Amino acid sequence: NDLEAINKTFALFKCITDSCYDVVTCLDLSGKVIYWNPAAEKLYKFTAAEVIGRPVKHFIIPENKMDEYKELGIVSAKGESIVNRVTQRTDRDGQLIDILLNVFPVRDEQGRITATCGISKDITEQLKYISSIRSLNEELTKKNHQLHSVNAELKAFTELSVLNYSEPLRNLYLHLEQIVNDSAANLSSSGRANLRRSQSAVQKMKLLTEDIVGFTSLGESDLCKT
Repeated sequence: NDLEAINKTFALFKCITDSCYDVVTCLDLSGKVIYWNPAAEKLYKFTAAEVIGRPVKHFIIPENKMDEYKELGIVSAKGESIVNRVTQRTDRDGQLIDILLNVFPVRDEQGRITATCGISKDITEQLKYISSIRSLNEELTKKNHQLHSVNAELKAFTELSVLNYSEPLRNLYLHLEQIVNDSAANLSSSGRANLRRSQSAVQKMKLLTEDIVGFTSLGESDLCKT
């Protein structure tokens, strides 16, 4: 009866994990594979028949992750779990795969640790996407700094140019006014009209330079409000 109950429990476990989209693997205490679900077959390109009874470190653990693998084994042997560890594994072709790994010990009815179960998922594309977003953000930050620098230079140039033009424009307007006042009797109606048009043009240029100064002094918050 006990054996039958165990078989039913394992059959239920296998039914659930075989249907799971996440990779589910179980290792005995020596690190040999005792369970390898279809998702693991698909991700790592090894069938269950090929890996059952073999040490997992011989075919999916990258060389640079071997120390980490040993650490995970030690932690699990103490009865502790590893939650959401980002690490790497390799498939049959030697291709590196980024995974999110959870590991927990499996205990028997007496509470003794008999195996280690790992549940993981492929996050390679997600990490590529995050890396791409991070690179784009860094590039955007760089461009923003460059834009601020250019805007500061443009503002300084504009203010300097306006200061250089404001006084000459004012003087020109006054000289034209003096000509109109002093020589009005000697000027034809068309000549006086031309002088007035000249004064009007000078006045518009003066107002334009003042508007430019006002615009360059606006902050980013002021521009957003408009």
